[in-house]
Amino acid sequence: TKAAPFKGQITGKEFTVKNFKIEAPTADGDMGFFGVNDGVVMQLNLADVTITPTAATQRVGAMAGTNDGRIQRCVVNGVINADAMAADAACGGAAGMNTGDIKNSDFAVDIASEATGKASIGGLVGVTTAGEIRDTNASGKLVVATSTSGANGRMAGRVGDSPLIGSGFYAESGVGAAAATGLGED
Repeated sequence: TKAAPFKGQITGKEFTVKNFKIEAPTADGDMGFFGVNDGVVMQLNLADVTITPTAATQRVGAMAGTNDGRIQRCVVNGVINADAMAADAACGGAAGMNTGDIKNSDFAVDIASEATGKASIGGLVGVTTAGEIRDTNASGKLVVATSTSGANGRMAGRVGDSPLIGSGFYAESGVGAAAATGLGED
C-alpha cells in the first residue's frame, strides 16, 4: 500500500512464482504482486498471473500497482481482466503507475478492459511520469473497449454508443483503434 510500500530488495535468483491470483483491491487501490514497490525487485519471475480488479482499484500491474522503485531482469506472463476498474484508473502489464525504473525485463501480460471514463491502459505501464524504462519488452495482447456517450435505450452489452454505429473506442493489438464521441445513433 502507499502507507506501507515494499522498500526492501528482493533478488529472486530467477525462481518463478506460479499461479499468482488476486481478485480484491487493497485499501488504497493498488493491485499487483507488490501493491506499491518503492524498493528493488530483481530476477523475480511470475508465471500464469491472474488479476481481476474491482471498481475501487486505482492502479494495477502484474508486478506492482505502483512502481516508485526499480524492477530489473524480471519475466512475467499472465492476464489482467480489467473490466471493473475505477474510471480514472491506470493499468499496465508491469505497473499501473510508474515513477521508477523498469529495466531488462519481459512482460507478456494480456489485458482486457471495458473500463469507462479516463482509464489509462498500456501493455507495459498505464501511466509513467518519471523514471527510466529501458531494454524491456511488452508482448501481451491489449484489448480495450469503452462506451463514449452513455446513450440510453441501447442493447445490453453493446459497446460504442457514438455517432457511427459500433465506432466508440476499441483497440486490439493486431487491429488498431478508433474513437468518436456524441449522442449515439439518434
